[in-house]
Amino acid sequence: IITDGGQAPNVIPGHAEATFVPRAPTVRGLKDMLADLERLAQACASITGATAAVHVSTVYAERYPNIAMGERFRDNMAELGVTVMRADETVAKGSSDIGNVSMIVPTIHEYIAIDDSAATHSEAFREAAVSPRGAAPPPGRMPVPPATLRSAAPGWSWPPCAASRCPWPW
Repeated sequence: IITDGGQAPNVIPGHAEATFVPRAPTVRGLKDMLADLERLAQACASITGATAAVHVSTVYAERYPNIAMGERFRDNMAELGVTVMRADETVAKGSSDIGNVSMIVPTIHEYIAIDDSAATHSEAFREAAVSPRGAAPPPGRMPVPPATLRSAAPGWSWPPCAASRCPWPW
């Protein structure tokens, strides 16, 4: 999104800014992409006689779900009558704050349908998430009991990915 592009469409601005949210399947891929974007910005600046600055803020890692915890969560949610879709534990996917957490402690990222007509990351999905259907399980019922959390740790290893493709932290 262009956050500052000048004041008139027919005048070259003295300053311009834009904000981007680059994403990649892995932190390593994102690191490479950010290096490419930096080179691109510098090349554009060089061609136009301008200067360029690239600032990187929060980086979100791919997620590595804990299989044992995910299975127990799905079983407990089924007891509550809630269908949970299984995340693909064989592939590190997505990039989000939960990915950063999964690099440090055992984590789950299961999927619970709240509105079949709303696409993920849409305004309709946001509205469904804050509706009664998007609410958390009833108070007092923790889907994964603390004893289960403790027993899941042996199924989790560090690093959650092979050293050759796990550049965390960078």
